[in-house]
Amino acid sequence: MNKLIGTIIFCVAAALPAAVCARDSEAEKVRKMIDKVNTHWQTTHKPEVRSFWDNAAYHTGNMEAYFLTGNESYRAYSEKWAAYNEWKGAKSKDRSKWKYSYGETDEYVLFGDYQICFQTYADLYNLSPADYKIRRAREVMEYQMSTPNKDYWWWSDGLYMVMPVMTKLYKITHNRLYLDKLYEYITCSDKIMFDKDENLYYRDAKYVYPKHKSVNGKKDFWVRGDGWVFAGLAKVLKDLPEDYVHYDFFVDKYRKMAKAIAAIQQPEGYWTRSMMDAEHAPGPETSGTAFFTYGFLWGINNNLLSETEYMPVVKKAWKYLSETALQKNGAVGYVQPIGEKAIPGQVVNAASTANFGVGAFLLAACEYVRYLEAPENEDRLYWCRLAYKMAAPVLSNMAKGELQKNMLVEVSPTWDGRNIKVTYMEAFGRLMAGIAPWLSLPDDDTEEGKMRRQLREWALKSYTNAVDPQSDDYLLWRNEGQPLVDAAYIAESFLRAYDQLWMPLDETTKKRYIEEFTQMRRVDPPYTNWLLFSSTT
Repeated sequence: MNKLIGTIIFCVAAALPAAVCARDSEAEKVRKMIDKVNTHWQTTHKPEVRSFWDNAAYHTGNMEAYFLTGNESYRAYSEKWAAYNEWKGAKSKDRSKWKYSYGETDEYVLFGDYQICFQTYADLYNLSPADYKIRRAREVMEYQMSTPNKDYWWWSDGLYMVMPVMTKLYKITHNRLYLDKLYEYITCSDKIMFDKDENLYYRDAKYVYPKHKSVNGKKDFWVRGDGWVFAGLAKVLKDLPEDYVHYDFFVDKYRKMAKAIAAIQQPEGYWTRSMMDAEHAPGPETSGTAFFTYGFLWGINNNLLSETEYMPVVKKAWKYLSETALQKNGAVGYVQPIGEKAIPGQVVNAASTANFGVGAFLLAACEYVRYLEAPENEDRLYWCRLAYKMAAPVLSNMAKGELQKNMLVEVSPTWDGRNIKVTYMEAFGRLMAGIAPWLSLPDDDTEEGKMRRQLREWALKSYTNAVDPQSDDYLLWRNEGQPLVDAAYIAESFLRAYDQLWMPLDETTKKRYIEEFTQMRRVDPPYTNWLLFSSTT
């Protein structure tokens, strides 16, 4: 019996890691695909290109890859692109000439194809706020909102191009008008090109049935057009406050589109260019398929779509994207070229690639990784909450200069009589050395990201108070030998998160740290680990 029990325990123990590893390995495989695709694109295309929609759509995917991986080269690539374009879309300064019909010159400031760049500018602003990054975005969008016009999004692509701009700028400015105009504009768009019976969008008014039909007399819904809308809705719901009066309108539209899109997926996993007429322009199309995949996965990951109902759709779509669309060299193929409709006879093959198609692939792949890593992230969130719970009392008080006032210290009867203030330096130094790598991760709007951002803000104020002789939380840097140990922990925190914890400090505070670290040379360390503490400072 004991042998049998032992065998069972061994088998269960052996099986569980295998299952976990299988899931982890799939996520790692997708992460490698992301790096392969994005590295291939960035090494073969310079960032110094205009801010028009096709380039800007790639950058929405690139920024998503950055947020997932923390790869600084991705962020730097988008930053170079933004700087090259002066953080603007169309550059006209004369508002009397601003237009929003189709056009590619600098007068088309109000045309959504020149506004999608603001999505990336807003993302870069959130990483490191500076007014110049969103100054033009706010000027353009707030001027637009001051006009009586409602038909700014007269083509389906525009809903992806600009809807997320509205919600991103709302989150930055807290100006509710961005949300109200978002609702006003999309309801106007619905009157132009939305089919209430099919819950899908025509590309624009020219393609509304029965005025326009596919080659077989069917309704002609262009796959990339509906891909733009579905992905755009996911991006909007990501930032839209749940207490917004029209929140349910967007959720309902998103869910109805999901059901309609899933129902016409091809057996091979892709969607054809004319979604309801596979014979109109036969064969796969990657950009629309990738946008749909992103939209489905985002909904599953955020509990707005049923995993049971939609993961089979995602699995088939991902199999197509990863095994057919993705080429061996990292290129993304089967992307219909720039256009506005499904064109019978147009060749779309493995060599057909485009910047916006790469962006769509990156969006889908990043969201798939989040799905695969969700079980692991549940454990991660538990540990993050625990870390926050331990760190917050120290940092929230020290940021106000009240740690030593509010943190009461009890000592044992055998206390050796050292200055009791060594306790505060020990609490701060060892805490910061431990959480510094976590605080160095890029910001995002997840619960974990918000905790990191808050702790980092408190930490930077705490660092200042720690070396300010006028602060009640000036630490015990002098007179005792013990501070050498905890000064080393503080120094280690700077080494572990240099850009996030050292660089933002003001010059006076930096000089004070250098002075305090330098004066620690007064302590002659014994030939123990204290020698290492001394070398760290």
